[in-house]
Amino acid sequence: MPLFACKGYPAVEAVNAHEAARFFAKQAARLEYGASSHCSMLRLISASAGLSTFRVFIGAYRAGVTHGQDIVLTVEEALPPGVR
Repeated sequence: MPLFACKGYPAVEAVNAHEAARFFAKQAARLEYGASSHCSMLRLISASAGLSTFRVFIGAYRAGVTHGQDIVLTVEEALPPGVR
């Protein structure tokens, strides 16, 4: 499986950039809103030459109200360690 990187997070193996972006979005949601957080509406904004940019909503449902925000994640297909 390819390796994908996103600034601020450790690289992950994923089937494609969309699946990697979902992983990074879940991490961002947990950091911002805690364990009960979620992410939704993952949308591709642009893609070219191994670089994909996504917009995603992250948030949490508290006291009957969803709190959250849209964030932008740029995911890059990374080379495995030792490969140039």
